[in-house]
Amino acid sequence: MNQGFINLTNLFRKEQSASNHPQAQTEEFCWSKTYRQQHPFKTAGVVTALTGRYLYAGMFIYAFSHKARHQWMWTDILQQHFRIRLADLDPESFHSSYLTRFAIPFYRPVAWFVTLGQLSISVSMVLGMGVRPNAALGLFMLSNFVAGGFGNPSIAPFITESVILMALPTGQWLGLDQKLHQKYPTAIWFK
Repeated sequence: MNQGFINLTNLFRKEQSASNHPQAQTEEFCWSKTYRQQHPFKTAGVVTALTGRYLYAGMFIYAFSHKARHQWMWTDILQQHFRIRLADLDPESFHSSYLTRFAIPFYRPVAWFVTLGQLSISVSMVLGMGVRPNAALGLFMLSNFVAGGFGNPSIAPFITESVILMALPTGQWLGLDQKLHQKYPTAIWFK
């Protein structure tokens, strides 16, 4: 299973260190009709990965708009959610400790971080700009939701998608990452 994921990653990875290995040149994905016809499986993989990216963006757009509409950054609504969840948890659990020692005392900065983070992730995924670092931010946020006891089976696919988006250069295939990486080759944000 792990070897299969590594092979999948290698299938789509463009050569990052061509200057170090001039003979090891790999072909970049191209949207031309001829290229797509010559590489149908690679094209299917790229389209699948991009579809996942836009579904991921949709989830974060919805989450951000919900928090903005309900004014999470300016009210104590997040603290209320935390307290309701805390009442359902075992007082000796890690989730309970996380909520009482971190999330509830710092609910306001957490609300700002979550709301603005979801906005950043949404914009990044739609524009294909800074996809990998924003996928890492998404993974961090999802992990914290689970730590707070808000985990459920629907989070697992988004955690998986976060890892996929961190591994594959989807912003290079469709988005601003390719042009920004050409302009700023040493910037880690656009790889």
